[in-house]
Amino acid sequence: MDETYVGGKERNKHGRKKLGRNWQQGKTVVAGAKDRTTNQVTARVVTGTDREELCGFVDGSTDPSATVYTDGPRPTGAVRTTRALPTAG
Repeated sequence: MDETYVGGKERNKHGRKKLGRNWQQGKTVVAGAKDRTTNQVTARVVTGTDREELCGFVDGSTDPSATVYTDGPRPTGAVRTTRALPTAG
């Protein structure tokens, strides 16, 4: 499970279309998960990267018995209290 920001770089935009200095501004957040058994990828646009939003994505796209792997600082730290969430690596 991972998330990414999709959108152009601010420095490549015309002056009147620049949104500011925050690199996340104006970008779309996309969350994705890959089933390691079938190699099927599920991706969905999400409104943010907070715990509730990402947990909703994980709950809606994975089987409750699945092990969910994340990278680094585990924003989905409490997807389900009965679920193991090891980091990739």
